[in-house]
Amino acid sequence: MAGLLLAVSLAMSAGCAVSAGGSPDPKSLTPTPVTRAARTAAAVTTATPLPRLATAVIFSDPATGRPVFPTPPPSCAVSAVNAERPDLGPTIGESPVWMASQVLPVIPWRNEFIRSVWVVERTSEGDLILSGRRTDGDGVAQFVRPGGERATEQLRITSAGRVGSPNASPAAARYADNQVLVVLPSPGCWQITGRLGSEISRMFTFYVYS
Repeated sequence: MAGLLLAVSLAMSAGCAVSAGGSPDPKSLTPTPVTRAARTAAAVTTATPLPRLATAVIFSDPATGRPVFPTPPPSCAVSAVNAERPDLGPTIGESPVWMASQVLPVIPWRNEFIRSVWVVERTSEGDLILSGRRTDGDGVAQFVRPGGERATEQLRITSAGRVGSPNASPAAARYADNQVLVVLPSPGCWQITGRLGSEISRMFTFYVYS
């Protein structure tokens, strides 16, 4: 009798999972789990090739640790380096506007922004307008202020001689420092023109090696 009751119970349980038409109830079916192999096969696709851009190697003097840069070609007459602002690094240019950067006038091409500071005497009036081009090939320089939205081929700094507080440091009493990121699409000989006001124009030439 106990065996008969067990058989009837199992039959009733099985009947609950079958609909009137003899087919399994969709609600009672357990979906087939997605296997790890199936997920892996779906996820693995042809790898997207990343561009590999050759960038310049920075050599240093083993004795001093200072960078050693190659000599620019004769066709690229770079601007003379001076120490108008030793706190900012080497500078090129002359009164009333200079370009300062850690590596001048020879710069390794690293496919990244070149950080520069455009130093303007506070006695100067007018806007500073920067533009630049490559002199030994095709290319146009672009500029953007830190925090700016996008780079532009011509950058205007309004009243460049009055930027910042003149009391911020001893140097700030005489100079206004304008930070600019320079974008160069390729290595080569580059010339930037800085126009200050309506009468002053300066050329800044430097060499970017690959």
